[in-house]
Amino acid sequence: MQHREGHKERFSTWDRIIAVALAAVWIVASTTAILLSFRRGHWSVLLVGVLGLCYGLLWLRAARTGRRLHGEELWPWRRR
Repeated sequence: MQHREGHKERFSTWDRIIAVALAAVWIVASTTAILLSFRRGHWSVLLVGVLGLCYGLLWLRAARTGRRLHGEELWPWRRR
């Protein structure tokens, strides 16, 4: 499918399944990293965990909407 300006590509059922699986993996791994950072006191692991958690939530949002996210949709604090 070609991408045209203003055209939003819709996810197929398999694309949504893969997006949910990726979201689950990123969220679980990031939560584990955050918990380990508190236990061992490594702030760098905490930072990576938080960024990974945000990435997992973006995959979850993409799965929920059923399409790729573009530009301003990637930032939750955007102006409407």
